Amino acid sequence: LIINNKNDNLISSSWDQSIKFWDLEKSCCLKTLKTDQNDIFLCLAINKNNQLIAGSTKGYLNIWNLENFECIKVVKAHDEKINALVFDNNGNLIDGCGDRTIKIWNLNSTEEKCLSTLIGHENSVISLVITNSNQLISGSSDYSIKIWSLNNFELFKTLDVLLNPIKCLAISPNGKLICTSNSKIKIWD
Repeated sequence: LIINNKNDNLISSSWDQSIKFWDLEKSCCLKTLKTDQNDIFLCLAINKNNQLIAGSTKGYLNIWNLENFECIKVVKAHDEKINALVFDNNGNLIDGCGDRTIKIWNLNSTEEKCLSTLIGHENSVISLVITNSNQLISGSSDYSIKIWSLNNFELFKTLDVLLNPIKCLAISPNGKLICTSNSKIKIWD
């Protein structure tokens, strides 16, 4: 689920292989997008050019223009499912994948370009967040959280959570890292 800040619509993806746009005030579906790839979209993100990017179970990044709902391009990014998407402070797309990698993409040019592949997790990358200081934080089903520098694409620090697989990461307004994992929530300063 994400909110399109341009018009306050909710955007959801579903196991029925669709992406739906919802009017929250009227509680109705405005538009449904589907793909010919027989694929399920697991994560969504909107860039500053008002384009919707969806990561799929087959490793594709689908990009739609939200002005006319036209699919602009489909990028084969991985061979396994894409679990998480986030944009860095420079507008590059970052994906987290079931193949244990994280890829940083420049999608602003006519040809998509993978700027770097981050390797370090021992299992699926499930969640991603960006800090105000342009660091990437990744959570994995390997029970760890990793902090990466996006200036040099190197691993800065690993937090071994030892709870369960990391489900979700968030940064609070005061800069604290929040992690959920099954029945536990941990907070770091």
